[in-house]
Amino acid sequence: MGHKYEFIELQENLPFKMFINSVNYIPFHWHKEIELIFVVEGSIELIVESKRYVLNERDFIVINSMNVHKIDKTDSENVLLTLQIDLELTNHYIPELEKVIFHCNSQDTEQQEAYDIIRCYLAQMAWELNKRVKGYRSNLVGILYLLIGYLFRSFPHELKDEKMILSNNHDMERLSQIIQYIDENYMRKLSLNEMAEREHLSFYYFSHFFKDKMGVPFKKYLTLIRLDKAASQLLKTDKSVLDISYDCGFANNKAFNKSFKDKFGMTPTKYRQQHMEHQSLLPPSIPLIIEETPNGIYSDVSKVNTLENLFEYLPNEETHVANQLTTLDQLFVEVDVDQTGQPYEPYWQVLTTAGRASEGLRADWQEQFLMLKEELDFQYIRFHGIFNDEMMVYHESPDGKSIYNWNYVDKLYDFLIKMKTHPFVELGFMPSSLKRSDETIFWWKGNIAPPHDMKKWIDLVENFIRHCIQRYGIEEVKNWYFEVWNEPDLEGICWAGTREEYFDFYQATANAIKSVSSELNVGGPALNYGTALQKTWLTDFLNFCEQNEVPIDFVSFHMYSEYIDTEKMTSTSLTEIKQATFYQEIINSVQETLSRVHRNDLSLHVTEWNFSLFSRNLIHDTMFMGPFILKHVLDSIGKIQSLGFWTFTDIFEEFLAGTSIFHGGFGLMNMQGLKKPSYYAYYMLKRLGSHILVKGERYIITKQNEDIQILAFNYSHVDQLFMEGDWSGITEKNRYSVFELKEQLSLELTIHNLSGVYKYTHYQLDRKHGSVFDEWLAMGAPESPSVEEINYLKKRSGPTIRTEQLVIDSSFQVTMEIPSFGVQLITLNKII
Repeated sequence: MGHKYEFIELQENLPFKMFINSVNYIPFHWHKEIELIFVVEGSIELIVESKRYVLNERDFIVINSMNVHKIDKTDSENVLLTLQIDLELTNHYIPELEKVIFHCNSQDTEQQEAYDIIRCYLAQMAWELNKRVKGYRSNLVGILYLLIGYLFRSFPHELKDEKMILSNNHDMERLSQIIQYIDENYMRKLSLNEMAEREHLSFYYFSHFFKDKMGVPFKKYLTLIRLDKAASQLLKTDKSVLDISYDCGFANNKAFNKSFKDKFGMTPTKYRQQHMEHQSLLPPSIPLIIEETPNGIYSDVSKVNTLENLFEYLPNEETHVANQLTTLDQLFVEVDVDQTGQPYEPYWQVLTTAGRASEGLRADWQEQFLMLKEELDFQYIRFHGIFNDEMMVYHESPDGKSIYNWNYVDKLYDFLIKMKTHPFVELGFMPSSLKRSDETIFWWKGNIAPPHDMKKWIDLVENFIRHCIQRYGIEEVKNWYFEVWNEPDLEGICWAGTREEYFDFYQATANAIKSVSSELNVGGPALNYGTALQKTWLTDFLNFCEQNEVPIDFVSFHMYSEYIDTEKMTSTSLTEIKQATFYQEIINSVQETLSRVHRNDLSLHVTEWNFSLFSRNLIHDTMFMGPFILKHVLDSIGKIQSLGFWTFTDIFEEFLAGTSIFHGGFGLMNMQGLKKPSYYAYYMLKRLGSHILVKGERYIITKQNEDIQILAFNYSHVDQLFMEGDWSGITEKNRYSVFELKEQLSLELTIHNLSGVYKYTHYQLDRKHGSVFDEWLAMGAPESPSVEEINYLKKRSGPTIRTEQLVIDSSFQVTMEIPSFGVQLITLNKII
């Protein structure tokens, strides 16, 4: 990596860049932008123009244009807010900014009140950039100019003269050449004499020039560069310590060990060992992304309370900015009911999901499913673990003979068939008696290993299929889908074999199913969405099926907001929450893959989807989920054949059962059967008609014969901080502060050529109308509600409904005022 002049990319054509990061080390560099660094947490060591500073929590400093500076972490972890001000874009209004030298360091005890005002401006900019309220760009620029003006007004400063600027530019060019040469040649012996001769300077002048500009002598800087390179190799390669010491230019291993210990406080061997131990202790779901830049390593902030120390400086009205949104986001829609409309399939009613098979044997699970079936009428259900040990389907006799037991499978499937629901059969996980190795996943230890005996696995599958046909009949079972495994692309997580082993496993399983009946539907591979986006895995899988004549009837995959790059995934990889368009990107990617391999004949099934892949994400209980589901369901019409929301219930035990009433579980219902806003999103979707008259980003108008249905919602995505992994704004009771702030939606609708007597029904669901989580808050948020309180919440759950009879002559007009996170449905059912 080059340690030299830094070219800074600005944000959204704004005259600055603002970001939050943790710093490991940033070697000496410089840039034309003025930089403000605010220490949110921890501390850093900073060298600016040969002066050393240790900045602690809440400290900040201004680094002037072209100042050479370097940042190192101290013993404590750090979180920084950095503002970089572009001089070219601000030059029109503040031309002197390019020449100014500010003296602004908050450790100056005489200026504390003035420093708090700067902190306030930084907090307001971070808030605006994060929440993106309408007009935020103008506000950001205004606050930036107020901050610059306050620096001029309240802090000592001076202007560089032309001679100083020219001299400084010449020095920076020379320094850039020097540092680039060092960076390209640090591994060999470099001397002051060689460097001085290269720059046509005397030994004495070069030595003083370098130390004056870089803050450290040449020899020490060279050692620091070599140590940084060595530390990187220790973590990223398996080279021996001795080889690394020679690779990085140290004369011998003894000198390397001493220098390394002086800087890092431990030997190279201990440094590598400690890092490996730290990596192994990190759970895969608590992440940290390391972004390597031209000037060092910035690590994005993990899910910790990062900005509390900054947002304390917000003016009071900023923390209540949501209450200031008095403007309306207006939409005007006209539609003619005489048009035929576009027929479509309500594909979202095809599939629902649950955690694992054994949970389906519980009385409370079945009671909730009965309610779900009566109101929402999903056609299929998918869950993990039909072959789990707890279902007791398979074991072996002492002499190795396979023994099958279908009693628990029958209990579960009998219930589903009685409810007129087809199984969408995920074939996994591996029975213990058949596993090749001991790898498991989840609290209930699903075995992810391939079989130790493929013949016994095939016999199990064939006997299972035959038993189901014998019990339920071929006419029933040929409606089922048989999905081979779950996310086998996540090797070591959901599949303890190689990709090639899964291909062979799929081939054997699919052939076994088709050998019983060619009418049965088999497919998969239930791809993780990251792999689906990257296309290669699915392409190779489909080519394998084509080349080997392997049967495949459908492709299945999963979708969540968090993204992990599976090609770069490590134990410290942080999932980032993507924009709302991410789901369509995944679907489009799968469709493109199918087109590329000429397999558009395959149906597409999303067998898992939700906002978050974490079953303790507090957002799952909130009103956000109503518009979230509506948006993505409507966006995907005509693209896929099913969309299985993960899951229908919080009776779910991948990571033990939830300990509180609203713990952020996946379910449409909580453990007590309270119906969340996500449930009522499907409740409203079910009331849509059979033909689409018009569809926009936030509404759909349908008709069924002479009846009309209008469904609209006001969607707000999570804000930038939450997307980047900062969860400081969300608590058990405060779950709405992590969203972008949106205006109230005003949908003014005119329907032409509508005449007659109609029953008008208006459904309203928002934070004040039927969101059970918000009703729980209003009740006082009891941690363990009594039976009486649960029954009260059940009555308060669901949209408010208002009806009246209307006589309509030629046209109908209505205005729907929908708050953020709100959903409304209007139905017009013709009477006469």
